[in-house]
Amino acid sequence: MTYDQSAHITDLQARNTGLVERVRILERVANDQESVYRRALDAFGADAQIDMAIEEGAELTVELMHRKRGRQHNAPEEIADVLITAGQMRLLFGAEAVDAILVGKLADLEQRIDGAKG
Repeated sequence: MTYDQSAHITDLQARNTGLVERVRILERVANDQESVYRRALDAFGADAQIDMAIEEGAELTVELMHRKRGRQHNAPEEIADVLITAGQMRLLFGAEAVDAILVGKLADLEQRIDGAKG
C-alpha cells in the first residue's frame, strides 16, 4: 500500500467515524425531540422561546415569498426552525390541548379535501 492510499484510507475512516457519530446524535434527537424542546424552554425561558417562535415564523414568511417570486430561498431550513419552535410552543401551551385541536383541524381539512373532489 502506498502512502497516498494509506492516507486516503485514514481519511475515509475519520470521515466514517464522524458520520457514525452524527447519525447517533440525529437518532437520539429524533427519538427524544420532546426532551430537547423542554431543555430549550428550561435553558432559555418561555419568553425568549416565544420571541424565537415569532422570529422563525417571520423568517419562514420571507422565504416563502422568495419562492413564490421565483427567487432563491431557504424555505426548508426555516420550516425546520418553525417546527422546532412549534414543538416548544406545544409543550409550553399544553401538549394535550394542542394535540386535541390538531386532530380536529386535520379532520376538518380532510372534509374540505373530500368536498373539493366532489
